[in-house]
Amino acid sequence: MPAEHPPPVGRRPRIMAACLVLTALSACFPEAEQVSSDLSCDEALGSTYTGPDEDVSAETVVLVDVSASMWRDSGEFPDFSDDVSELAVDENVFGQGGERLLSVARFSGGESTPEYLLDRTRIAEAVGTADGQQHEDLGRVRDCLGERLADLPRPSAASDGSDVLGAIASGAGKLTGSTKAPDPDTVRRLHVFTDGLVNTGCLDLNRYFDEGLGRDEIVADCASSGEEPKEGLDGVNVTVFLQNSPEHGFDRTQRGTVQDVWTEVCGIYGAGECATSPGEERAPTETVDADPPEVADTEVMVPKADLADRSELELPSQLLFSFDSAKLRPSANDLLDEAVDAGGGGFEQSVAVTGHTDSKGSAEYNKKLSQRRAEAVADYLESLGFADITVEGKGESDLACADDYKDGELADAECAQDNRRVVIGFTD
Repeated sequence: MPAEHPPPVGRRPRIMAACLVLTALSACFPEAEQVSSDLSCDEALGSTYTGPDEDVSAETVVLVDVSASMWRDSGEFPDFSDDVSELAVDENVFGQGGERLLSVARFSGGESTPEYLLDRTRIAEAVGTADGQQHEDLGRVRDCLGERLADLPRPSAASDGSDVLGAIASGAGKLTGSTKAPDPDTVRRLHVFTDGLVNTGCLDLNRYFDEGLGRDEIVADCASSGEEPKEGLDGVNVTVFLQNSPEHGFDRTQRGTVQDVWTEVCGIYGAGECATSPGEERAPTETVDADPPEVADTEVMVPKADLADRSELELPSQLLFSFDSAKLRPSANDLLDEAVDAGGGGFEQSVAVTGHTDSKGSAEYNKKLSQRRAEAVADYLESLGFADITVEGKGESDLACADDYKDGELADAECAQDNRRVVIGFTD
């Protein structure tokens, strides 16, 4: 290896001068000190705001369902603390000028819920200017929020019912102006953690599926009971983070239908597509230890498809369509794909699609509805590559069981659901 040589004599003064300059610069610009937040929790999360609406720049409402169906069989409850903190106080809210407000509540189906643990609470202003100071202050606010919400899954708050829409209406009422004519520059968000399995109130899903409730009936019933958002949800960023517990035992299509229902409900009140896929977003696997609630939830019976008989696959209409509609639900494609797989053959098979309804309404109307629904299913199958498809709408002429309705009133809910179906048959 060649020997190292010192730099030429003429370069030595320049190197020494550069070293002196660097030494001086390091003295002028010392290493940044580690910063920490001096905020107390009383400063981080202040008092309830009672000032004028025009001074509010950002509002967040977080609602957590603590009804019995949200608890695990072991008595544990999902640990939402990190998700609530991240959503409630993010960089966009923390960086806003003006007043930033936060409300957090737990709810079930009892008359005393939602129960607000934080009610239009003022969030500390981000005033730190040191490098990293605002980040540290933000972390401090989140830590304090976690402390405030330590007893969020209190078992005594659980009930044997879950009224999600009623909670949403309450949460919307906390927003500035109760959502009426808001300032378009104001950040207004409403986040809900729930399994979406409403079993009480105007949107009881058992009643939704049993009676085949439609938009007009939902609006009328919820207005009558006072559970609807009074001013709608226009201008509010609503997200319903649907949870999926293994205890529910739902398959993918049933979970998709629950999501479709909430998308439909949010659309009714102006919130757009608000629901996430169950168990796929903001669905923590970590749990907190807590005594299990002393009550059991009424089970929500979501329809389920029977794909056992390849020659005659019966698909519940309510997994495919909303009430009185012949437009496929967003999740219906998944079910039809499963039906094709269950058919077991290729696209050269012949396919017969037959629509059926319950006996509610006139025979003529039911026949036309069943025909339109069968055609919608056939159109999707054709898009997959099937060419030999026959379509028939039988309406109520071929009921799976009798006496579903008597004198226009629901007499047997299970029978009515069995009658509402689309049957797909594959032949080689």
